[in-house]
Amino acid sequence: MNIKIIKLIRIYANSIFNFSIENKKINYWYYMLHITSKVICNIYTNKKLLNYINLNNLHKIIKNYFIKNKINYYYINFISILIKNNRLKLLPEIFKKFKKLRYKYYKINKINFVTVNEKYNDKIDIIKKKIKKKYFNKIIFKNKFKKNIISGIIIYNNKKIVDYSILHKINCIEKCLKF
Repeated sequence: MNIKIIKLIRIYANSIFNFSIENKKINYWYYMLHITSKVICNIYTNKKLLNYINLNNLHKIIKNYFIKNKINYYYINFISILIKNNRLKLLPEIFKKFKKLRYKYYKINKINFVTVNEKYNDKIDIIKKKIKKKYFNKIIFKNKFKKNIISGIIIYNNKKIVDYSILHKINCIEKCLKF
């Protein structure tokens, strides 16, 4: 993605987020963006659907079929603006940025645990309990599995990474030996 598009995504997400705070509808906009971005992703990944759907009428489709009674005028206008400016494909990225802003606003931390398999779940549960005791704000935990880390655990928290995997140690040894 180029810098102009990233700036555009940031501008859209910040504008929507500020508007949602003003109107006390953060969770509403989160829900709407989440559903609509899933629909958009499905439409753009499925080539057959693109042949049958006129993107200029997509806001009507969303209004009539996907979100019936829960949609408001401002959201329809937002979707219409994206469609008119040929920026509908940006909606999933706008949602991701909005989601980060929402997490920051509600002081929600997202922590990802990456391990080789489920045998580390007991250790992960112990770590989760310790984290919950230490931090009193809301925390979302996710477990992921990757075979290439060989053994150990990697913990991602926002921009911080704690890597206790064998693969990381092997890479460190390799770097040291290269001089």
